[in-house]
Amino acid sequence: MLTHAMSFLSDLTLNNDRTWFRAHQDDYLRAKAEVEDFVFGLFPRLGLERGSHPASFWFHRIYRDTRFSREKTPYKRNFSAVLGAEGKKGPAMGAYFHIEPGHESAIGGGLWAPEPAVLKKFRLDMEDGPRELERIVGAPEFRAHLTLMDGKKLKRVPKGFAPDHPAAEWFK
Repeated sequence: MLTHAMSFLSDLTLNNDRTWFRAHQDDYLRAKAEVEDFVFGLFPRLGLERGSHPASFWFHRIYRDTRFSREKTPYKRNFSAVLGAEGKKGPAMGAYFHIEPGHESAIGGGLWAPEPAVLKKFRLDMEDGPRELERIVGAPEFRAHLTLMDGKKLKRVPKGFAPDHPAAEWFK
């Protein structure tokens, strides 16, 4: 499963330049199709429908924007997609799929960079206490298959919420 995609990405990691990429365009298209088929196969289980949207509605492009970066390799070394009803453009809850060689693959879920109103609504919904969310993420079935990642978060509880609130860590 996804063997061609992983093989292509491994080769791309070693040969990340335009000349090599052009010479292996067919391999890229085959790898991309393999990943798209896999991800679209997940849609029924996630309650999503592809509808008439093109793959680009969900998938990120492989080309890097190097204009303001010190690292000038032209291609990303991964395939990734946002799996939500609004695709990669929406601020809604969704899942994130990322495949990359070297044990860097991941599937995640949640809100990414939500707009202030959406974030405030989440925090207000949690104000009564995070019992239900903690019950879900603490369940043995959850822990057997998934790991919570401790990514970027605020140093302090946001204004308007007590630092000792039961949901303080979730607010951050």
